Amino acid sequence: MTVQYKMNFNDDNLLRQRLQSAQFMFLAEYKLPAKDDNVSRVFEEVNGICEYSAENQEIAAISLTDKLSSELSLDPLELSPKITSRSGKPPIIHVSGKGHDVDSVRERLASLSSEGINNILAVSGHLDDSYDRYCDSVEIIKQAKLLEKNFFIGAAVNPYKYRVNDSYGQYFKMIAKIKAGADFIVTQTGWDMKKLHELILFTKMRDIHIPLIARLSLISEEDGQNFSNLGIDPGVSVSREFASLIQREMASGSQFMATQLKRLCLQIVGCSLMGYSGVQICGLRTAYELQTVMETAKKMMGDFRTVREWSDEWNAFHHGIEMVGSAYNFYMFRNLLSFKGKSDSEDNFQLAEAAFEEVSLSDQLKYKIASVLSIETKKGFGGRVLRRILSGDSDEAILDLSKTQYVSLNKCPKKLVYGPCSGSQLNGDCENGELSCVHNERISLAALNNELDNLEDPDV
Repeated sequence: MTVQYKMNFNDDNLLRQRLQSAQFMFLAEYKLPAKDDNVSRVFEEVNGICEYSAENQEIAAISLTDKLSSELSLDPLELSPKITSRSGKPPIIHVSGKGHDVDSVRERLASLSSEGINNILAVSGHLDDSYDRYCDSVEIIKQAKLLEKNFFIGAAVNPYKYRVNDSYGQYFKMIAKIKAGADFIVTQTGWDMKKLHELILFTKMRDIHIPLIARLSLISEEDGQNFSNLGIDPGVSVSREFASLIQREMASGSQFMATQLKRLCLQIVGCSLMGYSGVQICGLRTAYELQTVMETAKKMMGDFRTVREWSDEWNAFHHGIEMVGSAYNFYMFRNLLSFKGKSDSEDNFQLAEAAFEEVSLSDQLKYKIASVLSIETKKGFGGRVLRRILSGDSDEAILDLSKTQYVSLNKCPKKLVYGPCSGSQLNGDCENGELSCVHNERISLAALNNELDNLEDPDV
């Protein structure tokens, strides 16, 4: 069943207004360092970015990360008043679920509201041994909607997944976030423009009308060194060919940053032509870097008249290499980035064949027995034994097992209940590398039993 989601702009929030105008916009992301970092340097960097942003009308907001560097990162609330006063632009505060339960998330949201913060980006947070609890981003969105009607809420999605279960799992959860009240979507950082094209086509297919913002990054020399591990962020992998290309570019010395600048600006142009509402640029530390990106991107936007011209240049720039290896290379649509004319008519991009992972006969039998016996209602020792045998965990379920395809979500290190996080590895394993993602098991069982619609429900 197709559901259409509409935007509702009802206040004077500048970010809302910019998205409503349908003009392509820029968000500048500042990654907050640890508290013991040089505070004067941080303030100098932020001041410079704010002063440049105040003069540039294309920059709609400044985004501040939360606990991205470490558990001891600076609190974005410490910088938000400075950003508002110096730039005249609203801050977007990332709200990470790391270290939170529902009660503490409500307290955090109340603090943001009391400080006049309207724009937030809800994220569950990457797995971190420093934390033993996580609040699902869907729950953060729900609590924000209950607490403050003026919150303008962003949610994250990771389109850079290359297995059927992983890809669809991200989109199912994205829809749950939208149904829960998300007002705009921000992607994870990546370089595979086919996947950004895929996300645009998916939203069109599902009649989802919500602003999409692509999070893009300027690759630094430090990042380039980390590409030897085939990725720099949890949940986003690259091919050996792309990693080798970055290594060769690093060997060019002074030309390295010029090449990365061109790559980033080509991505920005591609997002503009494909229909993204804007981009959130991360990896920049100074006003000079931000200014260079903005000026280069603006000039480059005038160099490409059609999306086909841009895609030809993007492919030539990367010498035709693939952004992902051959072992896991699922794309939801055929012919991505193969534009025939001035537009990307949906007729050119048909759904690819997709088969969810098979469910073993043993797991099918466990599901049927658990359903017939309604093991979610069983108490005492007998109930614990049944749950251990049939769902894989004898502990008290964190959610009604009948709503989780009788798969125990206690096996998820973050105890997420609404769907997968963005951090799963290329082969579908959990971010911790110790077991397969439990939500992939759910997806396969849901597909087998015609329950995929339930995975888009934020009210499980």
